[in-house]
Amino acid sequence: MVRVVVGGEVMIVGIEDYQTDSEWAEKVVEIVESEGCEPHEVVVVGNNSWTNEVLEEVGMQVLESGLHNRDELEGVKIREMLRAGQTGWRERVPEEMIEMIG
Repeated sequence: MVRVVVGGEVMIVGIEDYQTDSEWAEKVVEIVESEGCEPHEVVVVGNNSWTNEVLEEVGMQVLESGLHNRDELEGVKIREMLRAGQTGWRERVPEEMIEMIG
């Protein structure tokens, strides 16, 4: 969904937990550099103040997107509706995603 909504080049990765913030940040930088980018070339979008601060410390640009209409658009609720076979989720996602999900 993120790729459809944001458009352009998007990289989404999972990162394990580490003992310290600096170890975690070093792993993020390693992933970014393995993709041929420098940390200052990357824009991270997030709403977690801890994560945002750690990534800013390693030179990444951070944008907070805000939580638009959180009660209706929360991913957890949409996934629950999908699993339960409810159709109301269709009103909560962009039209392009409905076609992808089915």
